[in-house]
Amino acid sequence: MMVERFLKVSCGKGGVAEARAWACAQLEGFGWPAHWRPDYNVVALLVSELVTNAVRHASGAVGLRLMWDERRLRIAVDDSSTVLPVVRPARPDLPGGHGLNLVQRLSGGWGVVPRAGGKRVWVDLVPG
Repeated sequence: MMVERFLKVSCGKGGVAEARAWACAQLEGFGWPAHWRPDYNVVALLVSELVTNAVRHASGAVGLRLMWDERRLRIAVDDSSTVLPVVRPARPDLPGGHGLNLVQRLSGGWGVVPRAGGKRVWVDLVPG
């Protein structure tokens, strides 16, 4: 059975923190199997990264979805930008540009789906 939750994210001050707190609170009601429960700190970090990128690089509405279907927890962020994110080589001498490297390392996969009027960036956490 699929469980899905949605939040329209505020693009103003505090919107990323609100999205992070909301996501962690929603996880309590997902009915996790006995053998797996996602690390809430990892969820918070991934939500922060995806939402921050959407707020920083897109104009217009940002939506956050959490979807659990017993195979994975998918975190998805919709925004109005058609520019696709690109993983850049990590450069310790420069600030920024490290987020998608973290997403790759902490997740079971991630991707981008172009959509009418924007895109959806998603990341999966999988039992294992």
